[in-house]
Amino acid sequence: MKKTKFVLLVAAMFAVSTMLTSCWSQSDSPSSDITDVETGVVLHSISVTSNVNANVKVGSTTINIPAGETRAFENLTGTDYTVTATATGDFLPSKIQTVDVSFTDEKAAAVVTFNFVDATSQSAETPTIPASGVIGNTIEVKNEKAAGVPDTKETIPATMTIPASTTLTDKDGNPLTGDQTFSIVAYELPIQQTDDVEKEQVTETIALECKPDGTQFSGDGATLKAYIGVEAAGAIVVINDKEYTVAEDGYVTFNVKHFSSHVVGVKTNATKTTETITLVNQSISFNAGENIFPYDRIFGWESDIKGFFLKWLEIQFGKTRFTETVNAKFTATDSGTGRINITQEVNHYTINSGLFTFKATVWGAVTVTVIPDSGQGASTHSGGSGN
Repeated sequence: MKKTKFVLLVAAMFAVSTMLTSCWSQSDSPSSDITDVETGVVLHSISVTSNVNANVKVGSTTINIPAGETRAFENLTGTDYTVTATATGDFLPSKIQTVDVSFTDEKAAAVVTFNFVDATSQSAETPTIPASGVIGNTIEVKNEKAAGVPDTKETIPATMTIPASTTLTDKDGNPLTGDQTFSIVAYELPIQQTDDVEKEQVTETIALECKPDGTQFSGDGATLKAYIGVEAAGAIVVINDKEYTVAEDGYVTFNVKHFSSHVVGVKTNATKTTETITLVNQSISFNAGENIFPYDRIFGWESDIKGFFLKWLEIQFGKTRFTETVNAKFTATDSGTGRINITQEVNHYTINSGLFTFKATVWGAVTVTVIPDSGQGASTHSGGSGN
């Protein structure tokens, strides 16, 4: 009798164990495996503005852009492009200008601005230099607005002052004599994108073309004063490998020992903190095979900065904030239900240049996670390319 009870007890325990095993297997097994999750293909664009009529080429496409207008190159699938603008005439810095554009998680829509300055528009001062080469009176040379360029695209205010008693020589050291024509024009350079805004760097921003090229000055040389912008007061600029601070009136003043093309660069470094925001967190039903889930993704940047640094932000991060519908994709081995979670990085930059500091918020990479209701088989994809 005892033996029979023992056999029945073992049989009962086996039955319960089998039922529990079956239950655990059902709850632990995914109803469907999720694979090949993509954040969604982002088609890039480049908006180009030119202050004069120019033919602009991106890839194999060339578009004519009338003076003062903007045109867009859209549906670009690549990552790196060279934007080339060609104008007809004699322009500074050249009748052909180029800007390299690289798209990143933080940059989907680029903005490029070309500013052509008429090379013949330089103002002139024509002093008479005695045989000794030593001038008797202070010479002041100012640039003027470029001829034929819209009022909104004037050359940059700049003044060169050559003090009295300065000896002037040519590039070979021979004294200048007779009537000499001195001219100066300051103009914007195409700002180039950097590979990492967090690195300390110098971004070339304007050039000052002083002629006749090679003219040399004795003593402390000539004083050159150029306008950077009141919005950049306190910023550090680099000219001829020396650092200067932008004054409260927006001007920077420095000495030069010769006439030439002097390039002004703005020195910056940046720090970044990152937070993650949720764009989507909801239940979904999906089919076997490929599934598409449209969602609104944020691109671009926000900042209250103006002037030069506004253009700096545009070339680094493209257009200001905008939203675009993007299709996330994933593949399921079977139909079912689950949950989709889409998050996005928001990068908060603090950009420093000397005593000048400003902030910018830039929207970055996206992560898509799809989880079947069983809790198994989840798959995630991070990034912005969707590849």
